[in-house]
Amino acid sequence: MKKKFNYLPLIEAIFYVFVAICFYRFLWMFLIDIGSKHDGGAPFYLFPTIYPRYLLMALHIYALFVLHHLIRPYSAEGRRKTCLINGIILGALGLLLLIVCIVKIATGNAPIDSFWNISLMVVFDCPVWGALYAFFGALMFFYAKKYMVKDETIYREKKGNIVLRFFRAFGAGAYTVFSLFYSGDFVSSILTFDHSFAHFWSMVPIYLIIMLFPASLIFYELVYNKENFDYVAKKRWQLLSSTILLGVILVSIVWLLIAKAVDPDFLTESGTALFPIEHMLFGIPAVGPIIALLFVGVASCLSIVNFIKPEKKEEAE
Repeated sequence: MKKKFNYLPLIEAIFYVFVAICFYRFLWMFLIDIGSKHDGGAPFYLFPTIYPRYLLMALHIYALFVLHHLIRPYSAEGRRKTCLINGIILGALGLLLLIVCIVKIATGNAPIDSFWNISLMVVFDCPVWGALYAFFGALMFFYAKKYMVKDETIYREKKGNIVLRFFRAFGAGAYTVFSLFYSGDFVSSILTFDHSFAHFWSMVPIYLIIMLFPASLIFYELVYNKENFDYVAKKRWQLLSSTILLGVILVSIVWLLIAKAVDPDFLTESGTALFPIEHMLFGIPAVGPIIALLFVGVASCLSIVNFIKPEKKEEAE
């Protein structure tokens, strides 16, 4: 019998790329807002006009996490509760966003001639997404209420105590948020790729570095999280992927050091277009790849330590 294609991970991947682009553009808007004092206004001078955009970005990220837990729940009952609880929250926040935008439009507080058309996005973008999230939130809740029954089937075992699971979830959430930023940065860099031509070979390790975040998530979601992989196979893939990531990091660092020695101005001339936000915040674009190296490097090392630990326990026994 031909196995049915599971389209849900593909939907999650597409939505992830969309949210990543939105998150990257949102950070640009946020920097414009906090930097509005340079234009004669106070910090967050634009906030009264564009605050629906803040709520919308939070909704996008929240919806991504909800979608992930719907696709890969720990249990059937966990999926049902995810639909019930998060359906209410998602629907309520979407409705709130829609109401806020309608009020702003009705009172004439949403002009369409603001810097970078920020308010234009608020007028036409936020109400649409508010209505969509309100609709899908309500749909999730009523579907779970009517069609999903209590089921004690367990898909994955929860490892560790509640405190450990909390910190693990917090770390995974932070890693995903950083991954969204760098993934959005990479997709947006397609528009500025011509700035790298003059220093193409020097910039290759930079592109490898910002691809580490999405590459690590792709491995975890599409390989390590497969239900038909047994424990031993998963641990082997865990070690293999972490070793590959660390290898790419080491190669990138050596390549960067050589590039810096041969072509000392490549980061300033080509990296600024790739890391404009880091350049605006810290004055040097090199901060971007350093943060990426630290996050992925630490995560890979922790993964290898996690692989070694059970073997030590078995030897002790």
